[in-house]
Amino acid sequence: YLGDLDQTHSATEKYELIQQGIRPSPLYEDPAQFVQVPDKDNPAVAVSMLTAKAYCKWLSEKTGRKYRLPTIDEWRHAMKLGGGMPSDLNASAWHKKNVEKDIFDKLLTGRVGSKSPNGLGIYDMFGNACEWVTGTGQDKVVVGGHYHLPPEEFTEDWKAIEDTKVWNEKHPQIPKGRYWISDFHFTGIRLVCEPASVAANPPSEE
Repeated sequence: YLGDLDQTHSATEKYELIQQGIRPSPLYEDPAQFVQVPDKDNPAVAVSMLTAKAYCKWLSEKTGRKYRLPTIDEWRHAMKLGGGMPSDLNASAWHKKNVEKDIFDKLLTGRVGSKSPNGLGIYDMFGNACEWVTGTGQDKVVVGGHYHLPPEEFTEDWKAIEDTKVWNEKHPQIPKGRYWISDFHFTGIRLVCEPASVAANPPSEE
């Protein structure tokens, strides 16, 4: 399925992507039955690490800046420098006890940036969608907690390691798709833009 490839991709690039086996296939079921479909005010969820890294690559190519996932050390440094675990999770994080529900009693993510930021001005480091990090020494890890987690379970060291059999148990496709997560659908992304790339490509004043 090459619907996400446009005229900016050469024939060679398309061939290489196909050979790598990482092209997404069409969905045979509506993902909305498993996860909340996000809008511009809510975080993207059910994001696999493969999708997160592909998005970083795409965004880097589109902007000319280097975007990537944070390392676990970077995430923890930003968390601790910003004050660590918030003393008031109701004011600072979306969690199981303060998010809204839809008509089917399904929990919904909260609006991004609507809770108090940490001391560095970073929003939603805890709760809402948990975030992929690299450099953990393990395969695929998310941190920060999520909106299905009760506040008493939040800690600075909370993490979850991907278990494909459990996280994608109800995925409707065979073989299981690798671009979205059907069951542990609380995963989102936070990106790092490397400082050198920002200096080399300052924002437009337009």
